[in-house]
Amino acid sequence: MANWTCPVCDRGFGRRGQGHVCEPTEPLDEYLARWSDADRAVAERVIDAVDDCGPVDIEAAQVGLFFKTTRTIVQLRPKHKRLELMVIVGRNVEGARVRRTLVDGRRHAVFTDLHSPDDVDDWVHELLFEAYGMHPGDG
Repeated sequence: MANWTCPVCDRGFGRRGQGHVCEPTEPLDEYLARWSDADRAVAERVIDAVDDCGPVDIEAAQVGLFFKTTRTIVQLRPKHKRLELMVIVGRNVEGARVRRTLVDGRRHAVFTDLHSPDDVDDWVHELLFEAYGMHPGDG
């Protein structure tokens, strides 16, 4: 679904020549096998929720999971005692669960922490559907 593939690391991106750190990806199952059972359960819940939105590519890179349509719409990164979910939406999101927000033009990267599968609730689903709606898959 990517618009451009880096000739060095073979990863897909939304823009030709997009800046990134070239790092290899690996099969999702192998990557998640190294995660704790608790973190893997959260990741699987996020994967299922994103899959409900429509077709996505999931890259398992050293720093985390990247969910992509024509560009990255969601990231899930392991941190100490939590997983950090970043969802890119087209508006400011406020609330107690928002840890921080980065704004780049009309794109708002909303960060929240996930500690258990129950944290992947209706609020997270709404953010995921909104992110997908900004850049739907090519499927």
